[in-house]
Amino acid sequence: MSGSDVETDSNYLTKQEILEKVSKLDVTTYIQSLWRDLCYGDSYYGIITGRDVFSYIFEPCLFDKYCQLRVYIFEQLGIIANPNINRDDMIDIYKAIKNQFIEKYMYVDFPDPPARIYSQISNFEDYMRLITSENKRSYLYIEGKNRRMRFFKRVKEYGYTLKHVLSFIKNRNTRCFQILAHSVVMFEELPDAIEKRRVERHELRKEIARVWIKKTNMNGWAVPTICAFAVPGSKKFNYMLGENVSVQ
Repeated sequence: MSGSDVETDSNYLTKQEILEKVSKLDVTTYIQSLWRDLCYGDSYYGIITGRDVFSYIFEPCLFDKYCQLRVYIFEQLGIIANPNINRDDMIDIYKAIKNQFIEKYMYVDFPDPPARIYSQISNFEDYMRLITSENKRSYLYIEGKNRRMRFFKRVKEYGYTLKHVLSFIKNRNTRCFQILAHSVVMFEELPDAIEKRRVERHELRKEIARVWIKKTNMNGWAVPTICAFAVPGSKKFNYMLGENVSVQ
């Protein structure tokens, strides 16, 4: 039997009122007090999500380090000793809090690409020594490469896109935002645009073939040559251009 089926105590908040407070919960404010501790633990990957933070605070596995913060959040929401809230209601409230953390918080520290690391080296001899040394290649290069690999792997494990991660960086003037925005264009938006153009051109070739066969009542022997001139990116073979025309 849910809390809505029994008489409620007017001195305490109802489940619906608590859920409304959860929807307005300022997650960042509560995390600021333990920000250094949380981010230091996940700086190896360069990303920590609201799902991770919720797990640390509300679902501790071994050491309950954030018990006081959890109790404080419950007090602010009006859950502690609330007779209007039963076990089923608490499950729904937990889910709402978790969704709020997931939707509202993500810490991102996207590492520099190798080119940016080397551009910070003003001495050309040091630059050449770092990239050509066999025994000890640039620590900045190796660690930067490894950090980026760990970052991309973690984002993939979470099922996020780089564009989704970028939306959590509010300050667009930061180095992290600019580098990640460049990666969004190169790794996500540009491949999507190329694939979209490929599909559009292929559909145009098929339309040319349909029109040719319908209007001429002939087979499609001339379609490749027509497409070679009508559709960009179709001039791949000499026979498409005619016998007396050479490809430059």
